[in-house]
Amino acid sequence: MRLYPLFALFFISSISAQTVGYPPVINFDKKDYSSFLENFSRFKSKYHFKYQNERLDPIACAITQLTYAEKPIKISLNFPQKPLPVDTQTVFLESLKKFLLDNNEIFHSTPSELILYSLTDYGTFYNIIFQRATYGKHHTSGSTRSMIEFVISKKGEISVLVTTLTRKVNTLPDSGSFEKEKIYKRLIGRSFRVSLEGRKIKYLVESPDVIRFAKTCVFEEKFLEDVYDNSGAVIDRKLKRCIVHLAYQFNIELGLSKPLATIYFDAITGEEITVEYPIAEKTI
Repeated sequence: MRLYPLFALFFISSISAQTVGYPPVINFDKKDYSSFLENFSRFKSKYHFKYQNERLDPIACAITQLTYAEKPIKISLNFPQKPLPVDTQTVFLESLKKFLLDNNEIFHSTPSELILYSLTDYGTFYNIIFQRATYGKHHTSGSTRSMIEFVISKKGEISVLVTTLTRKVNTLPDSGSFEKEKIYKRLIGRSFRVSLEGRKIKYLVESPDVIRFAKTCVFEEKFLEDVYDNSGAVIDRKLKRCIVHLAYQFNIELGLSKPLATIYFDAITGEEITVEYPIAEKTI
C-alpha cells in the first residue's frame, strides 16, 4: 500500500521538474542589455549612421526603430561583375541577408532562420519585410512572430529599419509532453465567432473531424504597454515582457481557403495561449 503514495510523489515531482522555469520569460536583464548596448555602439561605429529617431528595446535587447535618416546605413550591393542579366530583387535580398548575418548579435536571427514576408518595389526604393520562421529546433507560428522591415533605396541606403525581433531563449524543451487527446476533447463543444466580409459567423464544434493538429511550434506571447507623449497622448507601444512557449497549433478546418480558427496551447502545460482567425486575415 505504501508504494502508491510514493509513486504519486515521484510522478508529481517528475512533472514539476519539467515545468520549473518554464515557460521562459524575457524580462529586462541588466547584463544582457549592457552587452547589447556595447554591440550597438560597435554597430554604429561600423556603419557611421545617424537617424533623428533611434529607438532601442531594453527588454528584447534590440533595435525597434531607425527612422528619419540624416546619414543612413549603406550596405554593399553584390551585383555580378560581368554584364549578365541581373535579378535586382534577388541582389537586394541577398545583400540584406548578408547584412543580417554580419550583425547577428544585433538582430538575434541569421538569414537561415528568416523567410521573406513581403517585397514591394516603389521605383526608387524597396520595402522588404523578413519574418522569423524558425526558433531553435522548431518553426514559429502566430501573429506575434518577430519581423524586421527595411525601406532601402536602389543605392543601398536604408532610410527606415523597424524590428520586433527579440533576443532568444535556449531553454525550450525538444518536444511537447501534454497529451494532445485532452485538447481534442476540450475543443468539442467549443464555439468560435468570426466576422467575415461583414457577416458574423458563429460555429459550434460538434465533431472531432473538423479539428486538426497542425504542428508543434514556438509561440512568442508578447505583452505590450502604451508609450505616452508629454500631453498624455498614446504615441507608440513597447514590449513589456515576452513569454516563449513551445506550443501545439490546432486548426478548425471547414474546407475553406484558410482555417476558421487557429488555437495555440502550451505543449508542456496544456494552457490555452490564444485564438487567431486566419479566415478573417487580409493577405499582403
